[in-house]
Amino acid sequence: MSKCNILKPISQMEQIAYATVLIKTQDKLGSELNVGTGFLLQKNLEDNITIPLLITNKHVVASVSQIGDIGILGFRLSNSKQEPSKIFTHIRIEKFSCHFIPHPNPEVDLCAINLDPWIAEYSNNKTPIFVRCIPTSLIPSDEDLEALDYMEEIFMVGYPRGLSDNVNGYPIFRKGTTASHPYIDFQGKREFLADITNVGGSSGSPVFLRKANFLDKENNTKLGFGVFYFMGISFSTELVNAFVTNKQSGTIESTNEIQTTMNLAHIIKSSELFQLLDLFQPVVKTMKR
Repeated sequence: MSKCNILKPISQMEQIAYATVLIKTQDKLGSELNVGTGFLLQKNLEDNITIPLLITNKHVVASVSQIGDIGILGFRLSNSKQEPSKIFTHIRIEKFSCHFIPHPNPEVDLCAINLDPWIAEYSNNKTPIFVRCIPTSLIPSDEDLEALDYMEEIFMVGYPRGLSDNVNGYPIFRKGTTASHPYIDFQGKREFLADITNVGGSSGSPVFLRKANFLDKENNTKLGFGVFYFMGISFSTELVNAFVTNKQSGTIESTNEIQTTMNLAHIIKSSELFQLLDLFQPVVKTMKR
């Protein structure tokens, strides 16, 4: 455990920072296998019961090791006032990939794990973890998406290349715009394109839209009105062969040995999460017997 500075989650942005999780996987020898981003989503059950689900991409947690995979998740501890403390810790999960439930559609790169057993263990040891979850109420309907314009400003929260404030444990916020209309299913899939930098480690990053006091598509002024949507989850980026200068001829040539990002990220629409969340209901019913 390491001590760090504290930021009280007051604004929506700060709340989201605490709901975003750095995911690292390693083998039993301690060698790093992968790094990515996940986020906590609140699953509402019967009798006012809620559970925290960690959502990420399937490819982030897929095991590539022959000697086992271990998941390392970074969290803050909670103080006596149930506020984030200056101490953060790591949840260590053996056979990490085996605990995840994949999205029922094999073409949708999403999976989830119920973190409640591990979080409860910390509480039982009187070292509770500070948890914030994204509510499903932020997921926009198709009608909400249709009301948006072709290009809207969005922001993404995550850990590009595993980068974070290593001392204080906070994620990186990046801003961009929609590159395809968020209502339209890009290439016939429940996805849209975003003009935003998306590199390795950003996979699994949640993407949001927030605006207030704006003009709608029909140029109506919306004063005192705002929207805040959980738009989707980043999972891949478009790459293109780079151009290099030939030292001998001085000409500029394309090379397939070096690739660079086009700054176009593929975003899975957040509504795809509902099918995944439904898979956790039978698990809880079994636990209640």
